[in-house]
This record gives sequence, structure tokens and C-alpha cells, in this order.
Amino acid sequence: MNSPSTTSASSASTGKLQLPRHEPPWRQVHLDFHTAPDISGVGAEFDAKEFAETLHRAQVNSCTVFSRCHHGNMYYDSKAFPGLVHPGLAKKNLLETQVAALHKRDIRAPVYTTVQWDYRSFMEHPEWRVLTTAGGAKGWEPLKAGFYGYLCVNTGYRDFLKAHVRDLHSCVPDLDGLFFDIVWRHECVCPDCLQLMQAYGLDPICAADRSEMSSRTVIDFVRDMSSFVHDLKADATIYYNSADLNPGFRDHADAFTHLEFDILPSQHVDGYMQFPTRSRFERNLSACVGMTGKFHGTWGDLHSLKGAPALTFECAQLMSLGVRISIGDQMPPSGKLDAPSYGLIGPEYARVAACEPWLKDAVPVTDIAVIQRSDAELKGPQLAATRLLQELGHQFDFIDPEMELDGYLVVILPDRLWLTPALAERLKAFVKKGGRILATFESGMNEKRDTFLFDELGVTLQSQGPVNEDGILMRGTCRGYGMPPGGNSYGYADFLKPYGTFAPEIHRGEHMMYAAGMDVSAAKDAVTLAHLVRPIYYRSYRHFFSHRQGPAQNTPHGAAVVETKAGIYCAFPLFEIFNIEGAPWVKKILASILDRLLPEPLIRKSAPPAVTVTVNDQPSENRMVVHLLNFIPERKAELREVVEEPIPMTNTSYSLRLDGKAVSRVRLVPENKDIPFESGANRVTFTVPLLCGHQMVEISWSK
Repeated sequence: MNSPSTTSASSASTGKLQLPRHEPPWRQVHLDFHTAPDISGVGAEFDAKEFAETLHRAQVNSCTVFSRCHHGNMYYDSKAFPGLVHPGLAKKNLLETQVAALHKRDIRAPVYTTVQWDYRSFMEHPEWRVLTTAGGAKGWEPLKAGFYGYLCVNTGYRDFLKAHVRDLHSCVPDLDGLFFDIVWRHECVCPDCLQLMQAYGLDPICAADRSEMSSRTVIDFVRDMSSFVHDLKADATIYYNSADLNPGFRDHADAFTHLEFDILPSQHVDGYMQFPTRSRFERNLSACVGMTGKFHGTWGDLHSLKGAPALTFECAQLMSLGVRISIGDQMPPSGKLDAPSYGLIGPEYARVAACEPWLKDAVPVTDIAVIQRSDAELKGPQLAATRLLQELGHQFDFIDPEMELDGYLVVILPDRLWLTPALAERLKAFVKKGGRILATFESGMNEKRDTFLFDELGVTLQSQGPVNEDGILMRGTCRGYGMPPGGNSYGYADFLKPYGTFAPEIHRGEHMMYAAGMDVSAAKDAVTLAHLVRPIYYRSYRHFFSHRQGPAQNTPHGAAVVETKAGIYCAFPLFEIFNIEGAPWVKKILASILDRLLPEPLIRKSAPPAVTVTVNDQPSENRMVVHLLNFIPERKAELREVVEEPIPMTNTSYSLRLDGKAVSRVRLVPENKDIPFESGANRVTFTVPLLCGHQMVEISWSK
């Protein structure tokens, strides 16, 4: 067991780890090699020259190769653990030969190893397992296929991992870096964790304390291991997959030399919203790599290839966000790379290579910051915010409550961003400097959600809102959010009625908002832009109307959208509603709000919502680069979105805010084709004659 008083991470935690900052290459491959131990002739067809040449020909400049897999097998000539080398490995020094061959081609070769999934260790060392409060081994189902039982890094397993890394370094002394896979937070009550919890003053009976211990375990482990690796090889790059940084969980940021995120859009039900949502947060912390795959589905989906347009979209999406690209593959047991896979990857990486002069040192430019509570909470509304803001053409980041607000023009507090006094003061300072705020639903309230901490929003809580027959507060109970068991999906839902010239694209009547809004009144110096209207009654067994909500009352109940000098408050959870319902009037309401808060956005587009626009600055080249993407993922299967073909679009127009700069040239790149432009009123306007998938537009400044 590693006690908090003796582990090297504890001594390291007293000061920041001094790891090298890594600028990852743009064109990477992550080469899986999880190979069952009963397979013979593993690597028998491996040819070092052919291996490196295949990757070089596909224009790959970094390839993550395998030292040890989830089955628990090693793929190098281990001196410390010869019994763990794959029993069917035909070439005992497979990894060493791979690294040497890649280096001859000037291709980086970071090395993969697994952490919490190691089937052999799991079966041979039950004392290393993560134990649940019920006394079982987490993730292990004895009669189901898979190596998904979790190992605890507070046990002697950590000593084994360090010995493995030391052994690996001795066999491959010139390794470029380490990719540690599967480092999740898990509540564990094994004897070692219980002893550590006692030392930390945590109570294992308390779920919150067990959660706290799971966070401490990951932070302690990655800082300890990074310190250990750094002592072995000071310039090695280090990344821990699944231990990624997110709001409320980034005390271990100094243990990473860079960030990667393993999100195959074809793997997740959230599909292509995952990349931009994750990127727009993590790129604020470090240089990032986004990992997709050549697979139609997920990892291990062998002998499947996604369509070339889908891979083009994924690579273009990452480039536009300032994120490097890694394409996942799995090497067959023979050791011979799959030719069709590199027939897919090669042309795409040729295109990425042609784009790189406009990617190097490019920095995303944003107007808006969306504050997140945590990666795990309210994920759907975060994805909805991404979709809405992208469709409206706005340039934005996700940040957490600790990040700086300077440089943003608008800060969005989405739906349930409750304030601490410290954050409230920071927001007040932001407003005093000229920034404006959009707060929706309970955002701006204290953590008890009984009063607003941010008076500048110009609203006062009149009542807590409706309760059901059991006395449960029902405000904001959009289907899927806050709904008590057995609750009617639309039993408690209010309406929004625009007032005056607000939201001119929607009609002047009531609009169903699918949730009960906040019962607030507007301050005297505030402007009410829309009213909240309640139904004649909320639906219950006592009284109901038709299939769902009752019709609206004739008179407004209170304020729904309120504007002050500080910003705009909306009484409804706009992002939760859109995530569940996708109601078009919700997007139009948000668009109208942002038009008032940000009358001169960085870029405007005269193109359909599916066209995504991102803006990057290349100060060293005295230019901006605008990325235009026109791909439409379709939900063609229950499990995933599919991209088959980009739809060509002609003569789409864009207008970029100049911020005092003078434009000398606008051209399509990398084609090097000039296009006409007009400058005036602090904006430059241009039309792209043909957009087919992905197009970059370079706007150069006069020197």
C-alpha cells in the first residue's frame, strides 16, 4: 500500500511538477494491439521497414505503439517480467523494433500501456482489485467476455506498474513518451483504500467521502507516476487517458505534458457534438490531441472502415478547433498493418499536411465564455449549448468557474450555474469592465437556490414555484431534468410570450417552454422583453386538459426575459429544453438575446445552420484563418450518427469583425485562390463560391 506520508507523489504534491510542455504533431495514429493470449504467431509477419514505410506513406508523423495490453500481455523483451510476455509472440522485441523503425523515418513513437484494465493481473492478484461497497470486484462479470475488471492503484499494483515502466525504459531507452490508458475515478473500499481514507480523515460510510477519495486516488497516482517517469526520462511526454482534466477536477494538470481525448464520434450517442464540446474546454488548458478512429464503430470493431467523408469531417472539425488529430487503428495479430486502413488514412493526412501552414501557432478567437459546473453534470445542456452557438455562428469557449473572464465580451451562465460569493464578485468585476452576462433559469442564484446573488440581473425571486401533490418543487422539470419518479413529462410547464420588438422571428403569442419557469419579477430599472405565462392549471389527476399541458392563461404571470445594463436573464432553462425538445423557437429566442448582448459578433454567416464557422488567429503570419465546415451527420442507426457525403453549397457569405485592422487580401487556402472582399464599418465581407465539406479562408492584414 502507498500511504499518504510515504508516496513520492505526496512529496511531489508540495510543489508543481516540472514536466516539459509538449506541442503534439498534427497527424498521429494510435495503434491498438489487444491480442488474446491463445493466439499464436503474434507478429510473425511484422516487417520493420514495411511497417514504417506504410505509416510514412500515409503521412503519419507520430504513432503510439504497444508495450502491454488489456489482456495483460507484454510485447517487448521484458527482463523483469518475462512470464508476462505474450506466449505466442513470435518476435520478442516487437516493440523495440517498431520504435527503432519509426525513428528512422522521423516518426515519433510514444508507447502505450494499460493501467486499470489488465485481465491477467486481475485474475492472478485479487488483492489488487477495486472493491465495491457490496464487496464485489468492480467491472467483473465472471460469465461474460471481457477484461473490464478494475484494478486499484492504491494497492501493490502501483509498485508493479512502476517496475513495468522501469523495465520498459530499460528495453526502449529512447522512447518518446508514455500513454497510460484507463485511469478513471472509482469508489473503492479495498483494505488499502480504507486505510488511506482513515489517514485522510474520510468516512467510507459517506458516499461524498468515497467520491472524494476516488478523486484523490487519481490525482495522487498520476502525479506520483509522472514524477517517477520524469526521473527516468526527463523529456518523455506523458498522458493519462480517462483521467482527463475537467471543471472541478484539474488539480493534477501539472502531471500531463499535453492533453488527448479519446472520443470516437461513431462510438457515442452524442456523436459529433462531443469533439467541439470537449475541445472548447481543454484547449484552454494545454495543447490538445483529439482521437477518432478508422473504425465504423468503436475500438476493436475489426475489419470495419468508416466512410472517407466521415473521416474528413472529423479531421476538419479538429483542425478548425485548434486540436491535433489522432486516428485509432488496431494492428492485426500477424503484425502486418491493414492496407485498406492506410488507404483511408493516407489521403486524409495528405490533406491535413497541406493545411498545416494555416494551423501552426493558430489560436482560436472567441467572444463568448460558457461556464460549466463539471464534466459529469448536465452534460446534455452543454452539448445543446455547443449545437446552438455553432448553428448561430458564435465563437465561444467552455470554461470553469476558476478560469479568467478577461478577453470575453459575453459570459453565459447556463440553466443551473449556481454562484459562490467569490464567483459573484468576479462576475460583477467583469460587468464593470463592460462585459455582459446571459443567465438562464437558476443561474445567478446561491447554491441553496433560494435567492439571487447577482443583483445586476435585475430580478427578484417571488416564490419557489409550483409543487406537486407530494410537495416536490417542480420548477425546471423539463423531461429528463429534475423529474421525480413517475412524474408526468409535461405536467408542469409554462409559456413564454415575447413583448415589443424582442425575438422578431417568432410570433407574438405564447410559446410552450416544456418546463415550469422561475417565478421572478423585474426591477424598476430593468426592461421586460418577454413575459412568463402559466397554464390554466398544471396537469394532475384532479384536473387535466387534452393529452398534455393545459392552455395558457389570458394574463402574464411574471417576467420571462429581463434586460439590464449587466446583461439578460431568462426564467427558463433554455439549454435543457433545447437538448430534450430541439424546439426551433428556443434557438430564435437565444439568437435574439445574443443579438442584444453582442450586436457585433466576431463573424456573421449567411449560410444554413449546418455550416459551422470557426475563427483562428495566426499573429506570426499577420492573418486570420476562417474554417467553414458543411457536413450533416445523420442518425441512420440507433447507435451512431453517419456522415456519407458533404453537400456542395454555392455562394455563401460571411462578415468578419476587423477590430481596427485593415485587410489586404482574402483567399481560399490551401488552393491559393483570391476572392473579392469589401471592407467597411469595422467589418470585411466575402463570399465563398463553393463550399464542399471543408474550406479555409485566409484574411491577411496590411502591415
